[in-house]
Amino acid sequence: MFDLNRMLAIFYVIVDEKISSTAEIQSQVASLVTLQMLTQTGEDLDQPKYKCNVSLDFIRQVAKNVRFELHKYLYDVENWGNKLPFYL
Repeated sequence: MFDLNRMLAIFYVIVDEKISSTAEIQSQVASLVTLQMLTQTGEDLDQPKYKCNVSLDFIRQVAKNVRFELHKYLYDVENWGNKLPFYL
């Protein structure tokens, strides 16, 4: 599990251009929850925690489709099997 700040910190490292935290990013996170790609856990609405619900294979395919070099950001990925703990 990870909190929103952790996810945003990873996002800002990956994205080359400077992006401010906006309602649009929050809306995209909400969409991932609606699509059940992320699950919001915990009861703290000020610091929600999330869990990734998609497989590593799915993430690899998306990365390939958008030409994102995922292997540059993942550590010890071979020991995860097909589960992605979302540690970057």
